[in-house]
Amino acid sequence: MHRILFIWCTLLFSDSYAAVPLEEFFLFGGENGDERLSQQMFNWLHIDDLKPPFKIFGEKRDYVYVNDGGYFDFENGKINVMRGWINLRKVGDVYWRESRSRIDLDKAQEEIRLAFPAYQAIDLKWVLIVTWYQVTRSAEKPFPRNTFQFILTTDKIRSFAIFYYNNIEWYIEGYSTAGFEIKKYDERYIATTHKYVINGTDSRDMLTIGNRSNVGSPGKWLFRIDQDTIYEPNSLCAMPPQPENGICMAEEITPGSLARCNCTHGCKMYKEEFLLECTAPEENETAVWTGKMPECRPLNATTTECRTRFSCQCPTRPSCQCPSCESPIDLPSSTNSSVKLCPFPPIPQNGVCGNSNYSPGSSAKCKCLPNFRNINSNSQLYCVFAEDGHLFWSGEMPACVNSSMSTINN
Repeated sequence: MHRILFIWCTLLFSDSYAAVPLEEFFLFGGENGDERLSQQMFNWLHIDDLKPPFKIFGEKRDYVYVNDGGYFDFENGKINVMRGWINLRKVGDVYWRESRSRIDLDKAQEEIRLAFPAYQAIDLKWVLIVTWYQVTRSAEKPFPRNTFQFILTTDKIRSFAIFYYNNIEWYIEGYSTAGFEIKKYDERYIATTHKYVINGTDSRDMLTIGNRSNVGSPGKWLFRIDQDTIYEPNSLCAMPPQPENGICMAEEITPGSLARCNCTHGCKMYKEEFLLECTAPEENETAVWTGKMPECRPLNATTTECRTRFSCQCPTRPSCQCPSCESPIDLPSSTNSSVKLCPFPPIPQNGVCGNSNYSPGSSAKCKCLPNFRNINSNSQLYCVFAEDGHLFWSGEMPACVNSSMSTINN
């Protein structure tokens, strides 16, 4: 069996309107580095050696075919990404560009950050921009025209589809829809296993798609498409909520994902472990984190584990009143006093470092707090001996900056 994915959008006549203004489109046209597909029908464009490979529905593809009718074939006969209609272009232009330019990547990142708040630190690597400009179904006059743009982009891990609708004047009944479909093929039959259709696009309402949106901006539609499920912005959780004096972190924000919570240094959790789960949204609702938040309380001076030559360090959150350990106290009785250990790892600004092992030679893992990203790629701490025999953490601390701040490599 072969799996085939379609993202299709085949566009009766309507009054002209503009939803996403052309000046808000990704730059297009020959003056902006685009190639132009020829006017011949059944025209295909083959883009190979995609770097990075594009991940779609859990599978990576390193080439793509683009058809002037509006669909994208990532593996001939196996996985297709289709948008537009098939074999109907008679008038107008179709432009395309594969890009890694900072201007294109920054614009795509801005759209994704606005649509998916949890991806403030996303760093896109590649974008494919295809623009259908004033295309029509026939050469007969008058010419009803459609203008729209389709963007694929990825950060090597997550993949996204962005739809821009500017002017939709016509559609073809029975063909005009917008959405996604995965099919399994064998030699005898085709079995649909997953289908996603943007609401209203399987009818004359296709003509109003430019007045609607799933991100609150008429004419714009965004989707995450690298997994086995199509995710709209409201079907993913935001970043996990943060407890007072603690931190909750999750590797994913899709429904069913878990966020693990811990207290920051100097505070104690009054339960061994807390997990939050990203819960799928009800109809017209947004995915949310569910579960009980941990309660992190400051340690008092009799229970704080201070190491010789070191004082307690408070978390970055100001409400945690961490007691000062001006004079060292003994380690808990369960700890062998003859074993030298490093202190708790230092706390970077806007971040947290931790490790269950404080013995010589161990390393501490550091992470930035939500909405911050580490711009120091070589940051790592190691527990080492000083000349006088005491242990301390050596290495480069992470540099956690606000994710909304971007840097440009010269």
